[in-house]
Amino acid sequence: MIKKIIYLFLVLVNAFTLSGCNRKTSESDTIEMTGTFEFVTYDDKSYALKSYTGEDLYVVIPSEYNGYPVSTILDNAFKENSIVNTIIIPDSVTSIGSSAFYRCSKLTSITIPNSVTSIGSSAFYGCSKLTSITIPNGVTILESGLFQDCYNLLEIYLPITIQKIENYVYFSYRTSTRETLLIYYAGSTNEWSYIQIDRNAFREKSGDTFSEYKVIYNYQELND
Repeated sequence: MIKKIIYLFLVLVNAFTLSGCNRKTSESDTIEMTGTFEFVTYDDKSYALKSYTGEDLYVVIPSEYNGYPVSTILDNAFKENSIVNTIIIPDSVTSIGSSAFYRCSKLTSITIPNSVTSIGSSAFYGCSKLTSITIPNGVTILESGLFQDCYNLLEIYLPITIQKIENYVYFSYRTSTRETLLIYYAGSTNEWSYIQIDRNAFREKSGDTFSEYKVIYNYQELND
């Protein structure tokens, strides 16, 4: 009886946790990783990434688990990871939860595929090493706190699908050597004017004054 209980316990652990190395990516490459992914059932047809723990610098999130696609990165999945510097998200993922990469203080690069249509509030809050990020074509709302305290962020690339930009999407203190935040927008000046932009959407404090961001229109690559 005891042996059966132990066996069932091990099966359940294996059903919800993927660990070790030599995980296949969606590009059929093999990346050596030693960290652990924890997955939970999201719906009848997919899994969600609940958490990642480990010391890998380069993390490729698996596109499948138990034969089903990984469709979602849940809230706080990588919260306060102070080691990872590169994350690749597979094109099976359609949504990223709130604070998913909250204070990933060493994160310098993240690849978000065009399959992603929803990114939760404060998803990249405190990712202080990020200098550039591209929001995929299909996202319609930039939620509050998305890039708050990303004080080295210089470039944000936005698709033409954006309809609303909430308060404090970007808010950070500017250093003496800090350049002006540039927003590359795939649409025209006229199309930008139709976006609902909250008053405090992009704020950058330098001393006692707030400086303005600069928008560069008709960035073509995001339309492809």
